[in-house]
Amino acid sequence: MGKIFELIATGFYTGKIPFVPATFGSLLAIPFAIAAHGNPFVSSIVGVMLFSLAVLSSDYMCEYLKQKDPKEVVIDEVIGFYISLVWFKPKVYIIVLAFVIYRILDFLKPFPARNLESLKGGWGVVMDDVVAGIYTALIVFVANKFLPLF
Repeated sequence: MGKIFELIATGFYTGKIPFVPATFGSLLAIPFAIAAHGNPFVSSIVGVMLFSLAVLSSDYMCEYLKQKDPKEVVIDEVIGFYISLVWFKPKVYIIVLAFVIYRILDFLKPFPARNLESLKGGWGVVMDDVVAGIYTALIVFVANKFLPLF
């Protein structure tokens, strides 16, 4: 089971890319969000599965590598960016806007994201990205609703 959790946690080893692994990991959310869009049942099931796998596999990697938040773990970015995208039609401008906002918020870790990093194991790895994903979805919603450009 360990190798499977490593495969999942590293986003099929994209987390082992030597530069900006989290950015590459985030991109893995796009096919999941596109496939699940438009069907609330499917998008919920995919979200719950991704979240569960993220917490479990991140927890395994934290214990295995004896690190609080291993850099090669990117499944947290997958669930975070999935949350950013799943509510919107899969249009290129939405994906690009959400990607830029999500990466900024993931880096800045606005309240309560930074506080959630103190949670134990996989929960601490994943929950700050969930917050960044929720904030991103809200910002994209407002931008898409009220800005004439969108």
